[in-house]
Amino acid sequence: MAFTLARGSGSGLHCRRGSAFLRRSPFPDGLRMDNVSHSVAGMLAAETLLAARGSERLRSLAGYGRVAWVTSALANNLPDADLLYTALERSPLAYVLHHRGHTHTLALGLPLGLLSLAVPWLWARRTGRSPGREGWALLVLLALLGPALHLALDSSNNYGVHPFWPVWDGWLYGDTIFIVEPLFWVGGLALLLPSMRSRLAQGVWGVLLAGMAVTCWVLPFVSRGSALFVTLLGVALLAVGWRRSAHARMAWAVGLSLAALAAFGLGSVRARTSLEASAATAFPGWRVQDAVLTPLPANPLCWEAIAVMVQGEQYALRRAQLAPWPPLGEATGCPRFAFSRPTTLPYAALATPPTGAVVWRDEHVQKLAQLRGVFRDRCVARAFSHFARIPFAMDPGPSVPGEPEGPWVGDARYDSEEGRGFAELALGPADTRCPEHVPPWTPPREDLLR
Repeated sequence: MAFTLARGSGSGLHCRRGSAFLRRSPFPDGLRMDNVSHSVAGMLAAETLLAARGSERLRSLAGYGRVAWVTSALANNLPDADLLYTALERSPLAYVLHHRGHTHTLALGLPLGLLSLAVPWLWARRTGRSPGREGWALLVLLALLGPALHLALDSSNNYGVHPFWPVWDGWLYGDTIFIVEPLFWVGGLALLLPSMRSRLAQGVWGVLLAGMAVTCWVLPFVSRGSALFVTLLGVALLAVGWRRSAHARMAWAVGLSLAALAAFGLGSVRARTSLEASAATAFPGWRVQDAVLTPLPANPLCWEAIAVMVQGEQYALRRAQLAPWPPLGEATGCPRFAFSRPTTLPYAALATPPTGAVVWRDEHVQKLAQLRGVFRDRCVARAFSHFARIPFAMDPGPSVPGEPEGPWVGDARYDSEEGRGFAELALGPADTRCPEHVPPWTPPREDLLR
């Protein structure tokens, strides 16, 4: 996996007076799809350890396998307990600063995972069944493994994590996996389903599996080849799963996960290399400061990228489609995902000739002085810089009904609508109040904003 590191001093900002916060909820209510992914990962971990390390007594102990699954699924989701705080705060700034915050560090995440042991404790107390020393050891291992798996999955996409706080406050970005990757879903669901004894559970699992396959056929940014591969993979794994032991099923699950990770990891490296080589030719004199990469779902052959480039006092965001292996499929044939949506930030089309590996789509260019000025002078913007990997500033911002007049700041990674999304802030005409308790995460673009 190709990781991008955000470097800097990591000093925190603790302003007390600045612009007003916007209080609209920045994230959807209800069950989040990535939490289902974390739950599936937790259940796979539990089933794998039960198959590999569990004794016959443990596997035959009534209810223990189900308790291990629930414990592991809960441990894999506990780092997202920070959503409770951000939901109460109802602030986009609080969301981007504190989601994937302290609970997404090894220092706090691992102890937090131990709370999942309440599940087996209550089960043992209620039923009078004791898993014994071996059973408790496996449950403790699952409780600690859960947050570690959560951080590993979260580190694989372009949102990033900072797992080594308080020793190091920098961000790590995998730029490798789509946030809800169908290959992991289908593999996990298909290979776990035969382990379920309840008809109801099998039915729910089957609906989720079928739903993921159907979704791949419906979404326009999933290629027909990818949708067909996901569907056939699900059918094949179901056929294999019903005929194999739990140990064999989990071996298939681990092998499939590693193979998918290797394909996307190698694709990420090749896509980044192609982008940097193309940028040197297409935009001479510009320096690529960073590039945010995202694969299309179930498709390591097609990627989207936003390149952060600098030339003197000019700051450019250039968007491109990438094909790591052009003989298998050129970039011109890749579906569009983020680039098919409207944006708050205006982009101008590029006329750069395409190659098999890279198609440059559009760009936004502004002066570094404007960007630095807003992030220097407005304390909410300074706080926002602890999150923004691809910051932009608009002064004045767009005129949107219900939003205050004045500068806007945002992160171009998640600019996918014309109005304000969760990663854009309307600062208002003047500072009146500043955020408190700004976390110490190193600003990803400290290299440009200082």
